[in-house]
Amino acid sequence: MKKLIGVFFIFSISFSAVSQHLEGEIYEHLDAFTKNPSTTTLSLLSNKVAVLSKKANTENEHIAVVITYCNLGYYNNLYSNQNESITAYETAWKIYETYQFTNYDITSNCLIPLANLYTKTGDFIKAENTIKTYMVKAEENNNSLQIIDGIINLSSLYNSTGKYNAAIKTILKSENLEIIESSELQKLQNNLATSYVGLLDYDTAKKTLQQSLIQFKENHLTTYKSLAFIALQEKNRDEAQQYFNLAKEELLKQKEFSSRALALLYLEEAQLFYQLDEIESTKKSLAKALQALLPFYKEKTFPNENELYAEAIFTSIFDLKAKVTENPVDALTWYELSFFIHKKRFRSWTSQENKILHQAEQKNRTEQCLALLYALYKKTKDKQYLIDAFQFTEEVKSSVLAERLLKNNRINETLDPLLVQEQKLEQRQEIIIDGLVRSQLLKIKDTKELNEDLNKIALQLTSLRKDIKNKYPALNSEISVTKLQQKLKKDNAVMLSYFYGNEHLYVFKLNEAAISLDQVEITADFKTTLQEFLHFFDTPSAINNNINSYTQAAFNVYSNILFHKVESYTNVLVIPDGLLSFVSFESLVSKPVSTINYAEMPFVVKEHNLVYATNATHYFNWKKTREKPSVLGVFPVFPDSNQNLSYSIKEADYIKKSVTATLLFEKKASKANFLITMQNYNVLHLSTHANSGNFVIPASIDFYDDSLFMNEIYATNFSSKSIVLSACETGIGKLQKGEGPLSLARGFQYAGAAELLFTLWKVNDKSSSEVMHFFYNEYQKTNAMAIANTAAKLHYLYDSEISNAKKSPYYWNGFVYYGGFDKPVKTVSFTYLILTGIAFISTLLLFYFRRKRN
Repeated sequence: MKKLIGVFFIFSISFSAVSQHLEGEIYEHLDAFTKNPSTTTLSLLSNKVAVLSKKANTENEHIAVVITYCNLGYYNNLYSNQNESITAYETAWKIYETYQFTNYDITSNCLIPLANLYTKTGDFIKAENTIKTYMVKAEENNNSLQIIDGIINLSSLYNSTGKYNAAIKTILKSENLEIIESSELQKLQNNLATSYVGLLDYDTAKKTLQQSLIQFKENHLTTYKSLAFIALQEKNRDEAQQYFNLAKEELLKQKEFSSRALALLYLEEAQLFYQLDEIESTKKSLAKALQALLPFYKEKTFPNENELYAEAIFTSIFDLKAKVTENPVDALTWYELSFFIHKKRFRSWTSQENKILHQAEQKNRTEQCLALLYALYKKTKDKQYLIDAFQFTEEVKSSVLAERLLKNNRINETLDPLLVQEQKLEQRQEIIIDGLVRSQLLKIKDTKELNEDLNKIALQLTSLRKDIKNKYPALNSEISVTKLQQKLKKDNAVMLSYFYGNEHLYVFKLNEAAISLDQVEITADFKTTLQEFLHFFDTPSAINNNINSYTQAAFNVYSNILFHKVESYTNVLVIPDGLLSFVSFESLVSKPVSTINYAEMPFVVKEHNLVYATNATHYFNWKKTREKPSVLGVFPVFPDSNQNLSYSIKEADYIKKSVTATLLFEKKASKANFLITMQNYNVLHLSTHANSGNFVIPASIDFYDDSLFMNEIYATNFSSKSIVLSACETGIGKLQKGEGPLSLARGFQYAGAAELLFTLWKVNDKSSSEVMHFFYNEYQKTNAMAIANTAAKLHYLYDSEISNAKKSPYYWNGFVYYGGFDKPVKTVSFTYLILTGIAFISTLLLFYFRRKRN
């Protein structure tokens, strides 16, 4: 980049004689800045080019603007202004793409440093897309230097996100390149060693690093850091210290290094001291790290929020400061600063995938806060600590989904044009991602156009969200506990909200008047019992084969998760977390069982009407449409295939008899037909096959001719729809720490569905049709899904025509309801009106004739 700046400097001189032209004026300002670079002159240049860029018309003028913005990106990064640097590079790229220049190297001057910044700031999805974009350009131009740069940066990115095997596979691609400079080869070896460390192959990592020390004579900063880390893992304390001191010397002897690099070094030194139990040394190194980022920071004080910016190093510093702070209240303040930084970063990321990647660290941080708050409450009995603890869990629980639901509500209420535009861009983004997924499945390698479109959408979203942030600076999901309790009172309900941590399960109980918190240790027995219970639903016969073991496990789970705390309530709101997201609580039993007759067992469903929610905000904001249900049923059936769903026809007959419905069968149950037709209905019933997905194939739901993949669901508007997913495992998906299962059900929620009925295992075709029969009978009477769901399960359980074996919870309890409590609304059928009319007329006639006789 130093060479680049020099070229700019020489290039700009040639235009000084023609400064009366806009192009020359732009280069004059750039020339003046490069002679006297500072944060002050950088700000002046930024303001000036923002004004002049609006006047640009010719190609040369636009190129001058692009060059200037690339310089702004470079210098802002040099001065540790990462957000400003990213904005400048993104602006340069956007202009370049708009006018499709060919006489400027946008890859070296913009895309490579921009991708590196995305990686540093945790915007991993953008980083990957940008790297892949410039690698395609490099391959088209046969530019081996840019190809190797892409390999280095992509493998570094994969290491940052824990994709170590993908990193190794990427690095091995460099073997096909004929010429690699020694500095680039050294970076590749360091990245390779990092991958082996991530895979816990310390021997191979050490050999790779030691070979690097022999092969290369300088620039061993990263090598020494990695060797120090390995030594620490192998309990070689002195060796770890020695290697880190060598790394420190490597950085400090460099002529130029950024304040960020210095802060990172002191942070890593603090982390080393912490591992060595040298707490005072840890504190001193952390203070130095903060002073590198905040020159006016004073040790033993808290930084002012106004001084902080979206820098990932801050969160690591603050988290470690919390761990070495003896005063629990002060420790909580440090954690709150970490959350503050995370929120700043969170709002800058444009894809939900990237936001979800960072949820695990948020949940770990929250668990530390809960432990402190619980201890403070036990010591002081101050209920405010319980309220604070509850708010912490709400902030982290399904926060990506919560943000989308909050914006959906705002759109429905106000039709805000900024939020509507953002929603449309996000939907377009998901369609492009779906195209990339399908290309991967079909092994289509040429995805250049899709990647370019994805990058354009990301730039548009970045720009738009600045306007949204200015309009809604406090757009968050925090709710008042008092208002929540008022809603619970209105619903005559109690809430059980769980936080499933690494060490403890935290159980919040809220009713109209009180809040309580319990801490349950997650022991090996706790995990074993829960896993044992969940595995009973793997096959139809598992419970029937060992009823006594099942009921024992069901009671143990009931006791372990403290469900007995709500035994006096009928309406119970359950907010599950972690593995509890896969538990259908209705199939737990409230006391030890001796009978093998399922109808006689004390299942939770007999005592409680359960509603589930992803978090308290989801429940609080839930609104039930009072419209009369209009049902669209989709039944692909898949006749003459091994996917045949013959009992779904019976299910359709039950629905038709119970409610007014339009039913799509076989070929009419196509994906396109469904997406068009469903706009006219407020209840969607999908009786089909579903796939919960894996690491390669996303979750999907099947139609007669095609599948609707998760990203397509995200891109579809299901606002205010009530949805019944009568298909297997629609609530099952990869359990993402902090966000919950990435299931089809979550996809429909994200797309705006008001309430959902979905499954937690591979439900039986025949029994599902019967449960749906009972469900729609009740739904027709009450227009309340929660009530109908509970009633349907009880009807099935007490039906004398169903055998005991088929009354195993596997058959009747696969469906769970996410939404809110709703009072039943009696619906009046046409037949009822006729009968009532006949009875009324008969009464009148009888009265008339009696009077006539008198």
